[in-house]
Amino acid sequence: MQSAIALPFSQTSLTRSNRVLGSTGSIFSTPRSLQFCGLRREAFCSSPSNHLTLRSDRVRIRSTRFQVSAAATTNGAPPKSFDYDLIIIGAGVGGHGAALHAVEKGLKTAIIEGDVVGGTCVNRGCVPSKALLAVSGRMRELQNEHHMKSFGLQVSTAGYDRQGVADHANNLATKIRNNLTNSMKALGVDILTGFGSVLGPQKVKYGKDNIITAKNIIIATGSVPFVPKGIEVDGKTVITSDHALKLESVPDWIAIVGSGYIGLEFSDVYTALGRSRLPLREGFVPFVANVLIRAGKESGETSDMEVVLGGLASLNDEIEWFKSEGSKWGVDFSTVVAQKANQEYSRFLEALMSSEVEYSVVMTAFWAIEAVYQESFAHSCNRWGNDGFRQYCLSVKNIAERCLENASREALVEAEDVLVRVLEHEVAFWEMSRGGQ
Repeated sequence: MQSAIALPFSQTSLTRSNRVLGSTGSIFSTPRSLQFCGLRREAFCSSPSNHLTLRSDRVRIRSTRFQVSAAATTNGAPPKSFDYDLIIIGAGVGGHGAALHAVEKGLKTAIIEGDVVGGTCVNRGCVPSKALLAVSGRMRELQNEHHMKSFGLQVSTAGYDRQGVADHANNLATKIRNNLTNSMKALGVDILTGFGSVLGPQKVKYGKDNIITAKNIIIATGSVPFVPKGIEVDGKTVITSDHALKLESVPDWIAIVGSGYIGLEFSDVYTALGRSRLPLREGFVPFVANVLIRAGKESGETSDMEVVLGGLASLNDEIEWFKSEGSKWGVDFSTVVAQKANQEYSRFLEALMSSEVEYSVVMTAFWAIEAVYQESFAHSCNRWGNDGFRQYCLSVKNIAERCLENASREALVEAEDVLVRVLEHEVAFWEMSRGGQ
């Protein structure tokens, strides 16, 4: 689920803002310092003791960026009137949440969508994929003869109607999409149709030639499937996750490129529907692999799965670790081979830093990987018995909170600068990992 956050911005240094949007103050002093990653933090509070709270429990990971361009306070006074207080580009769940919050604060709000309300999550991601997972879960239950007998049930053959399964996922997405649309209309949010783009500070174009202005702009655009260079998607033999959700066919053999939750979800769906071989190209770090190997072993399906490591896990020691860990569970990963690192990560970071409009950036896919993502897996590891890792994740957050509980303003500024350096380190690190390719 996306999470859109808007921050007021100006060139002034560390002045406190008491308004959500439209303020000339800013929490942080420069565009550079606002390029922090997805941890939600509260740098100031009403109590005398300022503190920085690292809140990962309210952030959800997604390969999506949210950019907030602010009033042009540094190049003369802003226009006296605007069409809107806030324009949001992207009507996914992040944009929808931002719109509802803005209206709650009394802002005249418009949201622009180039496709359909709900974005990736509702139409081509979370919602339909979870509907398919529900089907695969039912199939596995019906196929478990021992489990059925424990209820006194006898199921000779469990079958499925491919089109019926696809319709189930589509109907659920349609229902939620309509609910999102109606909720915004009921609160007076103007829903504008067309591809949106930022022409400059406080000016947005959508559709063919429609231009509107606003005090603040939030870019809550969605994500698209990453297609490696040299691969042509034809929608038949080579498909993306968007095609797969339509379930127009269930092939006997399929290779899934991608180590995220989408790839893992489809691996579950296809194997549940009776496919016999499922190679995965993955970029696991060890603790993730450990959880998945154990889960696969206990489900009895790992023997039909070939795992090809990519990214940082392509290092020889990581490969050997993976093979060794698999052998503990009686799983043969002798076919594991190394691949080049995925270059999309650093390309995405580079694209973020080339805008001609002053903006602040709130991302939910980078440094959050080390916090929200790990805390999610901390839950998984705890479920599988690795409580030590869970405690490690929670301890990091608690230590940061405790250390900054009574920090001075200077210390808070320094802490923010550390976040910036972490981001810069991430860029350099991934540049190095892709070998300059």
